[in-house]
Amino acid sequence: MGKKITTVIFDMDGVISDSQPIHAELEELLLKEHGIDMAAADLTREYAGVPDRQCAEIIFAKHGKEVDLDGFVERKWLKIMEFAKGRVVAIEGVLDLIQKLKANNFQLAIASSSKPEFIDLILGELKIKDKFDVITAGNEVEKGKPNPDIFLLAAKKLGADPADCTVIEDAKHGVIAAKRAGMKCVWLNSLGQPGQNEYPADITVKSLKELRIQDFV
Repeated sequence: MGKKITTVIFDMDGVISDSQPIHAELEELLLKEHGIDMAAADLTREYAGVPDRQCAEIIFAKHGKEVDLDGFVERKWLKIMEFAKGRVVAIEGVLDLIQKLKANNFQLAIASSSKPEFIDLILGELKIKDKFDVITAGNEVEKGKPNPDIFLLAAKKLGADPADCTVIEDAKHGVIAAKRAGMKCVWLNSLGQPGQNEYPADITVKSLKELRIQDFV
C-alpha cells in the first residue's frame, strides 16, 4: 500500500489564476507583429504550459520565420507585467481548496512555467503567496513541460517522494509532465474538452469545487 499523499503541487496559469488568456492574448498581438496570425484560443490549446522560448521556436519555425527568439521572449515578459495588472482573477474554487488543504496539513507547492516576477504578481494580487511552502518557476529547470523536471524539483525542495505528490494541471503538457514525474494528477478540464487519452490524469474535474480531501490521499 502506498504512502498517504501529503503534497499538492499546483500549476499556476489556468489552475490558480485565470491568467492563461492573458499570456495568449499578448502572444497573439506580438506574433501579429511578425506576420503570424494565431488566435489566443489556439495558442492556449496547443502551447499552454510549454516554456516561452520553446513555444516561440516551434511557432516561428512552422511559419518559416527567423527572429531573435530571446528578444521576442524578453519583450513578452516586459509587456506582460503591465498587461496583467488589475486583470488577475482566481480560478473558481481554488482559494477554498487551498484553505482546506492547509487546514489538513498538506504541503503546498507551485510549479509554473512562468517567470518568478510574474508568479509573484499573481500570488500578490490574490494575497496567497504565504500559503505555499515552495514556489518553483520555469527558469529553474533546463527542460520545461512536458518533461517532468519542474515537478521533480518542487518535490525535491519539499523533501517529498514523487509518489506522495498530487499535481493539479489544466494543460496537456502539464498532465503528461506530472505522470512522467511519477505523481498522481488531477486534470482541471473546465472547458469540457474531449481527449481523455491525451490527458493521462488520474482524476478529471470540471471545477476545483468538486475536489475533496480524500481525492488527495
